[in-house]
Amino acid sequence: EFIYNKDSKTITCKGDCINLTKFEIIFIELLTSNLGQVYSNDDIVSHYKTKEQDIDPTNIRKLVSKLRKKLPENSLDSIYGVGYKLNLQAIA
Repeated sequence: EFIYNKDSKTITCKGDCINLTKFEIIFIELLTSNLGQVYSNDDIVSHYKTKEQDIDPTNIRKLVSKLRKKLPENSLDSIYGVGYKLNLQAIA
């Protein structure tokens, strides 16, 4: 079970709270804003700009790698040449 609480900006997985950085929270906010949607690097960069933060495609890959270590296995899908999305089956 994967629960993102937008108000407290926390993720709970199987009852355990997962500690996230500010950049990770911004990324999760985007992915949970429209579940199942694939977000391109351009979408992600634009989202960070709305939060007055800068990120480049290289740092996006690093961010995804770090999040994959914190979230349940297979929670983040990479769609080759397109972008990233939450794997709804893995987080259910």
